[in-house]
Amino acid sequence: MRFKGWKQIFAFTYLQQVKSKGFIASTIIVCVLIIALFVLAGVLSFSELGDVFGSGDGEVKGVDTVYIYNETDIGGYDRALSEVIDAKCVELSGEELESKQEEVKAGDRPETVICLGYAADGSENGAGGVSIKLYRPQNKELVSDDYMNYLAYECTEVFKESLLLSLGVEKENIGLAETAVSSEVLIYGDETSEIRQILNTVVPMLLAAVMFMFIVSYAQIIAQSVAMEKTSRVIELLITSVRPLAIVAGKVFAMLLVVITQLLIIGTVVGAGVGIFALIAVTAAGGSGLAEAAQGIGEAVQSADSSWQTELMNAMPGLLDPVSIIAIVIIFLLGFLFYALLAALIGAGISRSEDLANGIQPLALISVIGFFLSYLPPAFDMGYAAGSGEMVTNTNILTVIARYLPISSPFALPSAIILGQLGTLEIIVSTVILAGLTFATMLLVAKVYENIILYSGSVLKLGQIIKMARSK
Repeated sequence: MRFKGWKQIFAFTYLQQVKSKGFIASTIIVCVLIIALFVLAGVLSFSELGDVFGSGDGEVKGVDTVYIYNETDIGGYDRALSEVIDAKCVELSGEELESKQEEVKAGDRPETVICLGYAADGSENGAGGVSIKLYRPQNKELVSDDYMNYLAYECTEVFKESLLLSLGVEKENIGLAETAVSSEVLIYGDETSEIRQILNTVVPMLLAAVMFMFIVSYAQIIAQSVAMEKTSRVIELLITSVRPLAIVAGKVFAMLLVVITQLLIIGTVVGAGVGIFALIAVTAAGGSGLAEAAQGIGEAVQSADSSWQTELMNAMPGLLDPVSIIAIVIIFLLGFLFYALLAALIGAGISRSEDLANGIQPLALISVIGFFLSYLPPAFDMGYAAGSGEMVTNTNILTVIARYLPISSPFALPSAIILGQLGTLEIIVSTVILAGLTFATMLLVAKVYENIILYSGSVLKLGQIIKMARSK
């Protein structure tokens, strides 16, 4: 049998690769970078988490009494605020303000002074805006920062509600009156939002780089491995007990499993990072308990504007679609097999160690052309419509070529599928073309590999290898 012994080659190659310094170093570097990103995200969002969950020391120190000086014409503010916060609210007159400020400033009780006034331009009835200032004691141990942030937020919300009530808005209609409204300018024929425009540029470039890194880097390892075994005459010992095609099959499938192993390790680190990040967010509530922390998360999410999140998911419909994910996996496997078989074929045509660098140039050239065909066009898809300042997205001819050309489709198709830029028929056609070339490469390897692996002479070019296959 032509493939007898491939399992031994498979096991040996896999173990050698996962124990190699290159595999260990690259995996560690990627994992460290991912962990660093999570740490950076945690540092950047720490203040926001503190606003939601508290200071993290298990104790939020509030105030007993709130003194309010209100120079606006909105009445009943002290009563409305006392219904929201667990503190006594006392209204101050202008004559009492200064003495009370001095008393709170130097006092040893958890108190605060709130001053409401119109904006500095002196506009009446709030037309120029309203300023709310909260004064806390000099002794910061009396009142926590988190409570003051909470109190400032409640003061603002209560004033908005009081203002609407004073204008005759019914209490049950206040939520409707505060409905957030967004607007954007669109162009007929192209209703691409700003988020979608950004994703249409960034996602293809990012995924192309990731796919290129995993597919081509490991394909080059296969080429170098085959070439080194041949130049060191190890191959001559192998073919006495294992057929040449078994060697190719063992190496290609072993490297595929190496890629999957590395992806699983990286995916595990990402999953662990997400879990730890969420756990830190939940336990940041300190002594308040998990239930209260979960409630805080829910309130924070509900209060946030989620329109961008909805737009994000609408812009990437294939991200959570099982069929799209399966299609991406198939394309990845086909792309890897194509470049791996091509790499093994090119590596077998190298007879001398000094020709190694020049020998794998065809593989490098083909892969780089395929990569840039998928990497660069998305940047040129963005442009400005004539006669307007609006940015629009157009699919240029290079993008179309990259999706159907087999040397570039493994890098270009995944992002197009995730972004929903291809229909089912287009995906099938692109995948069939890639599968056809992969199968043709497989036939070429089966036809000439046993002769090429024993070839000794100058570096065989890809054209010469194809000519050898035709002559047989």
